[in-house]
Amino acid sequence: MTKCRSVLTRLAELPLAVGIGIILILQLVVAPSITEGMRVEPEIRLDQYGVDVNLYHRVPRVIRRGETLASIMLDEGVHATRIQQAAAGAAGVMDLRRMRSGDPIFIYSGNSRQNPPEVFVYKPSPEKYVTLDFRDSVSVYVGYLPVKKVRRMVSVTVQSDMYSSLSRVESPGAMSMELVRLFGWRVSFQHLQAGDQLSVVYEDLIVDSMVVDLKVVAARIKHRGHDHFAFRYVQEGEEDYFDEQGRSVRGQFLRAPVDYTRISSRYSLRRFHPVQRRYKAHLGTDFAAPRGTPVYSTAEGVVTRAAYGKNNGRYVRIRHGETYQTAYLHLSRIASDIRPGTRVQQGQVIGYVGSTGLATGPHVCYRFWIDGVQVDPLRLTFSAVEALPESELPRFHAMRDSLKQALMFAPPQRPGHL
Repeated sequence: MTKCRSVLTRLAELPLAVGIGIILILQLVVAPSITEGMRVEPEIRLDQYGVDVNLYHRVPRVIRRGETLASIMLDEGVHATRIQQAAAGAAGVMDLRRMRSGDPIFIYSGNSRQNPPEVFVYKPSPEKYVTLDFRDSVSVYVGYLPVKKVRRMVSVTVQSDMYSSLSRVESPGAMSMELVRLFGWRVSFQHLQAGDQLSVVYEDLIVDSMVVDLKVVAARIKHRGHDHFAFRYVQEGEEDYFDEQGRSVRGQFLRAPVDYTRISSRYSLRRFHPVQRRYKAHLGTDFAAPRGTPVYSTAEGVVTRAAYGKNNGRYVRIRHGETYQTAYLHLSRIASDIRPGTRVQQGQVIGYVGSTGLATGPHVCYRFWIDGVQVDPLRLTFSAVEALPESELPRFHAMRDSLKQALMFAPPQRPGHL
């Protein structure tokens, strides 16, 4: 004890910096050392799919044409018996033999990489993923990445066309399609004029730091001096869009199935056919548009035909309830998810403009049947589908008024947060 006091007394006599240094050295000397051989466990670091990146090496790739998840696993060295077990476990989730080319897949191998991969993660959509886990017993489970919603607003004055006017938006194509779906019965988009205005409140849907989709919350189009509004409203878990008075903005059918440049041929009982060089009935309306322009279903329905015909070229035919049918002819290609039995929504892309079959240039021939009789769709008029019940109007009006203020008085701007 006397010796310790003597040391402390001497330290007190030293300059401050020197004394602090000596004290630190003494602490290192007397501090207990880590026991030799003690194993320090690495920190567990899970990626967005719940796999420890310290233990597994992840290789991303995409499904190639003709590949299936089963064939990929077999090529990676997974035993056929285990693949069969995975297929049985996935029976209620997905078919390992049917994959869409271009979809992403992640393959996880142990750091030694001497054994076959132990985890496969397949992503059929941006937020949904299916994990096939071979680490212990074979297991299959579905997960969902969190979707972040960021509300934004854009307001522009049309200079030439809608698409180029919305070029500042993250996904101008998706925004244009949404506006066509909402206003296609009331506004002729191919006739938008310089000076018309577009104001949209929308939500960017973000998954894993990437914008994967957008959803319109409210929109205003001022066309030829008249305002047209659409407000998203949810009742009993179902969402739809309504105008200022609470009436559905959806007409039973869109005016046209494509954003066209001109009507190249109208419905006629006697028209000179440019290919066959003779007069015959033309029971459709030809909308000329650049090759590859998206073609929309003009109403909700069920696909009855998606095929190739000698005269029609590639075409799609859709039944809308018991009364109406529509057809879309001369497509360059049919959308990959369109086949007989597929239910489509109004405004959904079903194909792309082309000139297949008997056609001299890129266009879509739009045909319309009522009770099996072909008619001229441009002469038809339809009323709005439905309106909100009186009990919902007070809540709807409160929501409408707050959004309408933003839409009416927003100056032209770049997309920004609200």
